[in-house]
Amino acid sequence: METQKILTPLFFVLILLTATLAILPAFAAPITIKPEKTEYKSGETLAVTGTATPNTDITIQLFNPAGKRVAITQVTADSEGSYKAENLWVFTKDDPQGTWKVKAFDAASSEWAEATFTLAVDSTPPALTIKIEPVKSVYKEETITVIVTSNEELKTTPTVTVTQAGATPTTLTMTKTAALQWSGTYKIIKGYDGTATIKVEAEDLSGNKGTAETTFTVEVVPGWEKSVSTLESKISALESKISTLESKISSLESKISSLESKVSTATSSVNNLKSKVDSLSADVATLAGVSTIAYVAIILGIIGIVVGIVALIKKPKPPSAS
Repeated sequence: METQKILTPLFFVLILLTATLAILPAFAAPITIKPEKTEYKSGETLAVTGTATPNTDITIQLFNPAGKRVAITQVTADSEGSYKAENLWVFTKDDPQGTWKVKAFDAASSEWAEATFTLAVDSTPPALTIKIEPVKSVYKEETITVIVTSNEELKTTPTVTVTQAGATPTTLTMTKTAALQWSGTYKIIKGYDGTATIKVEAEDLSGNKGTAETTFTVEVVPGWEKSVSTLESKISALESKISTLESKISSLESKISSLESKVSTATSSVNNLKSKVDSLSADVATLAGVSTIAYVAIILGIIGIVVGIVALIKKPKPPSAS
């Protein structure tokens, strides 16, 4: 009888507890959903969190600004009613900008919850900074560390090149050493003193390309050695020019000598020609004299003949016999 008295209250407690658990879902907290950010950009990933009925399947849907559903997934709320959906959507530059909407459905309470966020177009290139370690005003033949920092996530590791004065550009191997930071080393090459240049190129998640550039001074050979070397180089160049000039003078002298020889030969030829001309002139003069005498003789002969004829004509005729 005593045992029955003890069990009866316990029985009623169990019935009351069962009834309470049965009606708890009806009084559960309303379902909620919240994006991790209020504004997203191309290349970023959407994730949402919220609360719902504990141990219940939650259906989550994503709608673009045109109202088109582009993604759907399902998660389960934990024993405390919390849930999280990661990697719901990765935005690209082809996604329309504007107001997007996410909805969550609680299967236990048949309730909906929704929230909005904005997708903005990212047209700003990443801001890149370059740091050299150790920090010096002049660098010798040594190894330096190049550190690149970005103000946002990058699609790939930044490309870093180092170019010493007169040398071929060298591309560094960069390693990510911290959030938004990469590091690489470079061994300075002897023989290329002067201003060296470091160039960085990188692309953010939206496809925007950013660049940065800095310089440092390399002086492996001391300044006084360079001065002596430069002077020796100038002297050597001057000696080479003098040697070339001497060679040209020697060549010119040879040409002048050859020209003088030719002039002498030409003078001899001219003198010889003059002698022949003089001889020919004498012959012509002699020939001209002979021709004149003959001409005079012929003229005189003709005159004599004419005179004779005239005399014959004028001679009186003998009287005729009667």
